[in-house]
Amino acid sequence: MTKDELRAEIARRIGLLTADERRRKSHAIAATLFATAEWQAARTVMLFAGMPDELDTSPIITGALAEGKRVGLPRCRPGARAMDIVRVTDPAADLAVGAYGIPEPVGDDLIAPVSIDFVLVPGRAFDRAGNRLGRGAAYYDRFLSGPAATALPCAVCFDCQVVPAVPCDAHDVPVRMVVTETETVRVDPRPG
Repeated sequence: MTKDELRAEIARRIGLLTADERRRKSHAIAATLFATAEWQAARTVMLFAGMPDELDTSPIITGALAEGKRVGLPRCRPGARAMDIVRVTDPAADLAVGAYGIPEPVGDDLIAPVSIDFVLVPGRAFDRAGNRLGRGAAYYDRFLSGPAATALPCAVCFDCQVVPAVPCDAHDVPVRMVVTETETVRVDPRPG
């Protein structure tokens, strides 16, 4: 299956979930994530605001703030194909629709990527080896292979987004954890 074919299949699967199922599953994913040792150890986290065809990350954002974590969300710079990480303290006031129709932070309190412990990574599909299929712009691949390379990349997704194998290229950066509503998959970072 090509990347585009897999994106279409995942869109179909997510489209079969009702709004109530998405809400319940999003809350279950947040609870599962909060119980992991990796999340509990993280002090500065980079999260993302979910799009309508993704899980609702607002329970994760509000939970992180309630736990006293330093929370940053990405703001895309399309011309540079890069992201700035902007601190968020009040999601209702700090977010507005930005590049690509994605909710992004509007402030100017930047977080240095090297200070981030944990990165929540969006994607269309994931496999149990940590391979990830994004939307195709490679923003996260560049970010995770650059100054945020020491942060732990963790995917959050619905069970229906986990597939046997994700097609990937040399520049694709795998995640080290995949958290769904029913499981947490940890990936051995060692090659081979």
